[in-house]
Amino acid sequence: MSIRSWFPSTLAVLACAGIASVASAQCATYTVAPGSATFVSGVDDTTNHADDATTNIALPFSFSLFANAYTSVNVGSNGFLDFTQAHGNGFYSNACLPAARGTTDGTGTSFGPTIFAHWDDLRTDGGGQGIFTTTLGSAPNRTFVIEWRAGFYSNCTGAANFEVLLYEGQTFFDVVYADGGSCGGTSATSGVESSGTGPFTQYSCNTAALTGGVSLRYTCIPPTFGACCAASGTCTTTEASGCVGGVYQGVGTSCAPANPCGGACCDTNLACTVTTAAGCDGGRVYINQGICAPSPCPIGVCCNNSTGACTSITTGTCPNGTSTVMGISCTPTTCPAIGHCCDNISSACTLLYGGFCSVNGSFDPSPTCTPAPCPQVAWACCLADTSCIALFQNTCATRNGTWQPGSTCGAFICSGSPNLIQNPGAEAGDYSSWTITANGGGDPACGCGDVTGWSIANDSPIHSGNRSFNTSYVLDERNQVVDLLAAGFSAAQLDAAPPIVMGEWVGSRFDQGARYYVRFDLLAADQTTVIATFESGNAAALNQIPAGTMFFQVANTFTGYGAGVRYLRFADGGRDVSGWSGHYGAHFDDAFASVVVTSACCTGTACSLVSNADCITAGGTPAAAGSTCATNPCGGPSGVCCRGATCTSTVTTTAACSGSLISGQQAGAAFVTGACGAGPISSSPCCFANYDKANGIQVADIFAFLNDWFASSPFANTGGGGAAGPLSVQNIFDFLSNWFNGGCS
Repeated sequence: MSIRSWFPSTLAVLACAGIASVASAQCATYTVAPGSATFVSGVDDTTNHADDATTNIALPFSFSLFANAYTSVNVGSNGFLDFTQAHGNGFYSNACLPAARGTTDGTGTSFGPTIFAHWDDLRTDGGGQGIFTTTLGSAPNRTFVIEWRAGFYSNCTGAANFEVLLYEGQTFFDVVYADGGSCGGTSATSGVESSGTGPFTQYSCNTAALTGGVSLRYTCIPPTFGACCAASGTCTTTEASGCVGGVYQGVGTSCAPANPCGGACCDTNLACTVTTAAGCDGGRVYINQGICAPSPCPIGVCCNNSTGACTSITTGTCPNGTSTVMGISCTPTTCPAIGHCCDNISSACTLLYGGFCSVNGSFDPSPTCTPAPCPQVAWACCLADTSCIALFQNTCATRNGTWQPGSTCGAFICSGSPNLIQNPGAEAGDYSSWTITANGGGDPACGCGDVTGWSIANDSPIHSGNRSFNTSYVLDERNQVVDLLAAGFSAAQLDAAPPIVMGEWVGSRFDQGARYYVRFDLLAADQTTVIATFESGNAAALNQIPAGTMFFQVANTFTGYGAGVRYLRFADGGRDVSGWSGHYGAHFDDAFASVVVTSACCTGTACSLVSNADCITAGGTPAAAGSTCATNPCGGPSGVCCRGATCTSTVTTTAACSGSLISGQQAGAAFVTGACGAGPISSSPCCFANYDKANGIQVADIFAFLNDWFASSPFANTGGGGAAGPLSVQNIFDFLSNWFNGGCS
């Protein structure tokens, strides 16, 4: 081929690649230093709205980078400008320079001459996001602004807002940062390279150096220039002939980012200056690395959690078994203790320099073990009826309890009570026993509105088993109602207001935050009247948890709520926070509800019906779990107290039965042998129809009953235990049924 035919075709190839056919400046490498450019917003949309994509745009003037001039550039959603190559797979996993491609990008075209403004796993497809440009000034002194308004794919939060400024007729360029998001560059690379093998200049790699307000200027170093080191350690860039009185470092060397003339000098406040080894005096530490941005000075220390041994760190995180303490140095060589751990069983004391106490230890913020050992601690003691009381180890043993060192009495601490919630953790593989009241799906704004709401998840997180319940973007809600009488509890047991424990475990996926609420209700017989409730968040004001939240327990123990509870209602709901397609919302697992059944408690010969824990607290002695006072196990008289149309085994003596009547009401009292029957229709042992307990069943009993019913007497709650609570018209029908049936006197 002749030169005449070769030259035009070559120009055409260069033009297609965006390489100008005009002469360009030659740059061996670049220096980078703090600049003075300020942030200017882009105006024109490049149409780059994607996750992992590049868009080719024309430059308003020819711009030189390294050895060539270019008239177009490929803008990447992941924060880079490649002047010759497009990248369809996005190259989203950053690497330190020089880099042919990302750390996990095994295929695809290698980088060409590229400016890495903020190379990270970014996306520009969210609301208000994209890459925007604008041209300032007029020829031949124009400035071309390329601005990224991006978000992070997963690991960081907030916005990544930064820009590159290219100058007409100049060999330098600026990079300005308005916002680096929550990570501030700890997962990003910034710099410039000619190819995947260099030459290159790197400003930062996976360090928190790309925050709002940072302005950087990259200055061209011509091939004939190099670094000149003065005796003071000062570095300048010049030709060999200009390095008078100094030491020339060679063609292509530069003063930044790594200064070949001196090193970093770290003072006791961890501040960094560049100087010679001789100039780093006065107790300061010299590091043979001529750069203070980012600083090689320690940012803190790693403290061994057990020994307190101290190791300085300049970046990154501390290894397992140590804790990070920022802003201090290893002087002295041992970290200060943050407190001490008391062994819950042996009471042994050990100092703690970081982290947490062992599973059998309890933390105390006092940084000393004097005096030692630690004092004995009363921990949870689980009794035979599954109730809980704080006792010392020996005392728990004498009560035939199980000591739980390190645990306090709280929701569901004691196992053994049957779980009243059916299908609590989706192990059935379906939604059986749950009523779905809201089944919202994906966010319609993202085109995923057809995704269903609730799902059975077998991915993380799972609290136990192989599955959990999961939600989507639009709020999903469900509930389950438990019939306590059908579950085997008697009205008398329930009216004694035994402790009722309800709760479940809540968590979120590793890649998505979540919102949720949980509500527990104690309901009366009509399933509508709420006697007591617990609520953590609600549908209008959801709780929010970050991505990667491990399962935690939301629970409550109901006590002292009075008589009348017959049903439990368990309700929850959740969603995700970002409007993703799929089931990225709150995870729910292992819901539970348990009733701590009361048992007989002996105080002398007197018998009362309470939990084992309440019995011990009151100074009594618990009888066998599940025992009653109908047959007094305490040596006193056995029987039940009949008052008006009620029966109870909680009042255990004749005197107490008579003494519990209410002045001004017409109910009578009788202490009789036997056990209270179930339901409101009964002729023995308490004759409900003989309301005043005198002279057998008479018409006067009807008037006495009605008088007390209108006075809201608890003894007019036919078939009840005589505890205070709401009355209903049904009480009247039940009493009259007993009266007309007769059968007792």
